[in-house]
Amino acid sequence: MADSAIIFYLHGHDVPGAGVTFKVDQDPPSGWSVLHWTIKKTMSAKELAKAIVAKCAKEGAKIGGIVINSHGGPGEIKLGKKISFSTVDDLGLLKGHFAKNHNGIDVHACNVAAAGINLETRKVEGEYGTMAALGYSLFNDTGIEKKGIGHQFMVKLAKATGVHVNAPYQVQMAAIEMGSFVVKRPTGYFSGSWVRAWPDGVTKSYSENIRPR
Repeated sequence: MADSAIIFYLHGHDVPGAGVTFKVDQDPPSGWSVLHWTIKKTMSAKELAKAIVAKCAKEGAKIGGIVINSHGGPGEIKLGKKISFSTVDDLGLLKGHFAKNHNGIDVHACNVAAAGINLETRKVEGEYGTMAALGYSLFNDTGIEKKGIGHQFMVKLAKATGVHVNAPYQVQMAAIEMGSFVVKRPTGYFSGSWVRAWPDGVTKSYSENIRPR
Protein backbone atom coordinates (compact mmCIF):
# COMPACT_ATOMS: atom_id res chain seq x y z
CA MET A 1 0.00 0.00 0.00
CA ALA A 2 1.34 3.43 -0.96
CA ASP A 3 2.28 5.84 1.82
CA SER A 4 -0.06 8.70 2.53
CA ALA A 5 1.77 11.96 1.89
CA ILE A 6 1.17 15.70 1.79
CA ILE A 7 2.72 18.14 -0.67
CA PHE A 8 3.05 21.37 1.29
CA TYR A 9 2.78 24.65 -0.62
CA LEU A 10 4.18 27.37 1.64
CA HIS A 11 3.35 30.91 0.53
CA GLY A 12 4.88 34.13 1.79
CA HIS A 13 2.46 36.56 3.39
CA ASP A 14 3.14 39.21 0.73
CA VAL A 15 3.42 37.36 -2.60
CA PRO A 16 0.92 36.54 -5.37
CA GLY A 17 0.03 32.99 -6.23
CA ALA A 18 -1.19 31.75 -2.86
CA GLY A 19 -3.49 28.81 -3.48
CA VAL A 20 -2.10 28.10 -6.96
CA THR A 21 -1.10 24.44 -7.44
CA PHE A 22 1.48 23.84 -10.16
CA LYS A 23 0.32 21.61 -13.00
CA VAL A 24 2.86 18.98 -11.99
CA ASP A 25 1.01 18.55 -8.66
CA GLN A 26 -2.58 18.75 -9.88
CA ASP A 27 -2.76 14.97 -10.23
CA PRO A 28 -0.72 13.68 -7.26
CA PRO A 29 0.02 9.98 -6.65
CA SER A 30 -2.63 7.82 -5.00
CA GLY A 31 -2.83 8.59 -1.28
CA TRP A 32 -1.15 11.99 -1.71
CA SER A 33 -2.76 15.40 -1.22
CA VAL A 34 -1.83 19.04 -1.70
CA LEU A 35 -2.06 21.55 1.15
CA HIS A 36 -1.60 25.33 0.87
CA TRP A 37 -0.45 27.43 3.81
CA THR A 38 0.17 31.18 3.88
CA ILE A 39 2.96 31.69 6.38
CA LYS A 40 2.67 34.58 8.82
CA LYS A 41 5.52 37.06 8.90
CA THR A 42 6.08 36.26 12.57
CA MET A 43 6.59 32.48 12.12
CA SER A 44 10.12 31.21 12.71
CA ALA A 45 11.77 28.38 10.78
CA LYS A 46 11.55 26.13 13.83
CA GLU A 47 7.85 26.88 14.33
CA LEU A 48 7.23 26.14 10.67
CA ALA A 49 9.03 22.80 10.84
CA LYS A 50 7.12 21.83 13.98
CA ALA A 51 3.80 22.73 12.33
CA ILE A 52 4.58 20.56 9.29
CA VAL A 53 5.61 17.58 11.42
CA ALA A 54 2.52 18.01 13.62
CA LYS A 55 0.22 18.11 10.59
CA CYS A 56 1.79 14.93 9.19
CA ALA A 57 1.43 13.17 12.56
CA LYS A 58 -2.22 14.20 12.79
CA GLU A 59 -2.97 12.92 9.28
CA GLY A 60 -0.78 9.82 9.53
CA ALA A 61 1.15 11.05 6.50
CA LYS A 62 4.68 11.73 5.29
CA ILE A 63 5.93 14.85 3.55
CA GLY A 64 5.50 14.32 -0.18
CA GLY A 65 7.37 17.49 -1.00
CA ILE A 66 7.60 21.16 -0.16
CA VAL A 67 7.02 24.02 -2.60
CA ILE A 68 7.96 27.48 -1.36
CA ASN A 69 6.44 30.56 -3.03
CA SER A 70 8.03 33.65 -1.49
CA HIS A 71 10.46 36.48 -1.95
CA GLY A 72 14.13 35.65 -1.67
CA GLY A 73 17.70 36.74 -2.18
CA PRO A 74 21.15 35.13 -2.47
CA GLY A 75 21.30 32.56 0.32
CA GLU A 76 17.97 33.37 1.94
CA ILE A 77 14.26 32.61 1.70
CA LYS A 78 11.98 35.39 2.88
CA LEU A 79 9.32 33.12 4.35
CA GLY A 80 8.03 33.92 7.82
CA LYS A 81 10.81 35.53 9.85
CA LYS A 82 13.21 34.44 7.06
CA ILE A 83 15.15 31.25 6.46
CA SER A 84 18.84 32.08 6.34
CA PHE A 85 22.20 30.64 7.31
CA SER A 86 21.45 31.33 10.96
CA THR A 87 18.05 29.59 10.98
CA VAL A 88 18.18 26.92 8.26
CA ASP A 89 19.32 24.19 10.67
CA ASP A 90 16.01 24.61 12.51
CA LEU A 91 14.38 22.88 9.54
CA GLY A 92 16.31 19.76 10.54
CA LEU A 93 13.16 18.74 12.41
CA LEU A 94 11.80 17.71 8.99
CA LYS A 95 14.53 15.14 8.40
CA GLY A 96 13.20 11.60 8.35
CA HIS A 97 9.61 12.70 7.74
CA PHE A 98 9.70 12.68 3.93
CA ALA A 99 8.02 9.96 1.88
CA LYS A 100 10.25 7.41 0.15
CA ASN A 101 9.51 8.85 -3.31
CA HIS A 102 9.42 12.47 -2.19
CA ASN A 103 9.67 15.51 -4.48
CA GLY A 104 12.27 17.27 -2.35
CA ILE A 105 12.04 21.01 -1.79
CA ASP A 106 11.32 23.47 -4.61
CA VAL A 107 12.14 27.07 -3.70
CA HIS A 108 10.35 29.45 -6.07
CA ALA A 109 11.93 32.64 -4.75
CA CYS A 110 14.17 35.17 -6.50
CA ASN A 111 17.95 34.73 -6.66
CA VAL A 112 18.26 32.12 -3.86
CA ALA A 113 21.04 30.23 -5.70
CA ALA A 114 22.90 33.39 -6.76
CA ALA A 115 26.46 34.00 -5.62
CA GLY A 116 25.80 37.04 -3.47
CA ILE A 117 28.39 39.70 -2.68
CA ASN A 118 30.34 38.30 0.28
CA LEU A 119 33.28 37.51 -2.02
CA GLU A 120 36.22 39.65 -3.13
CA THR A 121 34.05 41.89 -5.29
CA ARG A 122 36.86 43.51 -7.30
CA LYS A 123 38.42 40.16 -8.16
CA VAL A 124 35.07 38.65 -9.08
CA GLU A 125 34.09 41.65 -11.17
CA GLY A 126 37.38 41.63 -13.03
CA GLU A 127 37.24 37.91 -13.73
CA TYR A 128 33.54 37.31 -14.32
CA GLY A 129 31.91 40.72 -14.84
CA THR A 130 29.80 43.15 -12.83
CA MET A 131 26.63 41.06 -12.88
CA ALA A 132 28.41 38.03 -11.44
CA ALA A 133 29.91 40.21 -8.71
CA LEU A 134 26.44 41.31 -7.72
CA GLY A 135 25.25 37.73 -7.59
CA TYR A 136 22.80 37.92 -10.46
CA SER A 137 24.80 36.15 -13.14
CA LEU A 138 22.91 34.77 -16.13
CA PHE A 139 25.49 32.01 -16.41
CA ASN A 140 25.62 28.84 -14.36
CA ASP A 141 28.95 27.22 -15.17
CA THR A 142 31.46 30.05 -14.75
CA GLY A 143 32.57 28.63 -11.43
CA ILE A 144 31.76 31.75 -9.43
CA GLU A 145 28.34 30.58 -8.26
CA LYS A 146 29.65 27.50 -6.48
CA LYS A 147 31.89 29.75 -4.38
CA GLY A 148 29.02 32.00 -3.40
CA ILE A 149 26.48 32.00 -0.61
CA GLY A 150 23.60 30.74 -2.75
CA HIS A 151 25.02 27.27 -3.35
CA GLN A 152 26.36 27.09 0.21
CA PHE A 153 22.94 27.89 1.63
CA MET A 154 21.22 25.32 -0.57
CA VAL A 155 23.64 22.60 0.48
CA LYS A 156 23.08 23.50 4.12
CA LEU A 157 19.30 23.28 3.62
CA ALA A 158 19.63 19.92 1.85
CA LYS A 159 21.84 18.53 4.63
CA ALA A 160 19.48 19.79 7.35
CA THR A 161 16.36 18.25 5.80
CA GLY A 162 17.97 15.18 4.22
CA VAL A 163 16.42 15.82 0.77
CA HIS A 164 17.43 17.57 -2.45
CA VAL A 165 16.65 21.27 -2.88
CA ASN A 166 15.91 23.15 -6.13
CA ALA A 167 16.23 26.94 -6.41
CA PRO A 168 16.81 29.58 -9.11
CA TYR A 169 19.62 32.03 -9.85
CA GLN A 170 17.41 34.73 -11.28
CA VAL A 171 14.34 36.84 -10.62
CA GLN A 172 11.14 34.75 -10.65
CA MET A 173 7.79 35.75 -12.07
CA ALA A 174 4.58 35.69 -10.06
CA ALA A 175 2.69 32.40 -9.96
CA ILE A 176 -0.26 33.78 -11.89
CA GLU A 177 -1.58 34.12 -15.43
CA MET A 178 -1.99 37.65 -16.79
CA GLY A 179 -4.42 37.78 -19.71
CA SER A 180 -2.95 36.03 -22.72
CA PHE A 181 0.52 36.12 -21.18
CA VAL A 182 1.05 32.87 -19.28
CA VAL A 183 4.11 32.77 -17.01
CA LYS A 184 5.96 29.48 -16.59
CA ARG A 185 5.80 29.08 -12.84
CA PRO A 186 2.30 27.58 -12.62
CA THR A 187 3.71 24.62 -14.57
CA GLY A 188 6.50 24.11 -12.05
CA TYR A 189 9.31 25.55 -14.21
CA PHE A 190 11.76 28.15 -12.94
CA SER A 191 12.34 31.43 -14.76
CA GLY A 192 15.94 31.14 -15.93
CA SER A 193 18.59 28.62 -14.94
CA TRP A 194 18.41 26.87 -11.60
CA VAL A 195 20.36 24.63 -9.23
CA ARG A 196 19.79 21.35 -7.44
CA ALA A 197 21.68 20.69 -4.21
CA TRP A 198 21.91 17.26 -2.57
CA PRO A 199 22.53 16.40 1.09
CA ASP A 200 26.01 15.07 0.22
CA GLY A 201 27.08 18.57 -0.84
CA VAL A 202 26.90 18.09 -4.60
CA THR A 203 25.27 20.87 -6.67
CA LYS A 204 24.34 20.93 -10.35
CA SER A 205 22.97 23.67 -12.60
CA TYR A 206 20.16 23.19 -15.12
CA SER A 207 18.58 25.13 -17.99
CA GLU A 208 15.19 26.78 -17.51
CA ASN A 209 13.87 24.36 -20.12
CA ILE A 210 14.36 21.50 -17.66
CA ARG A 211 11.49 21.14 -15.21
CA PRO A 212 12.65 20.41 -11.65
CA ARG A 213 10.38 17.33 -11.51
